[in-house]
Amino acid sequence: MSDAEDGTTVTVTSKGQATIPKEFRDKLHIDTPGRVRFVENE
Repeated sequence: MSDAEDGTTVTVTSKGQATIPKEFRDKLHIDTPGRVRFVENE
């Protein structure tokens, strides 16, 4: 994982899995097991 000025980058595995950084899980109250919805903003 690397932090850039415009966001955080995480690695996606060959299975399409990505780990949500702990700071985001804590901030957004994401518990496990759970579900997350991704919304694209341009």
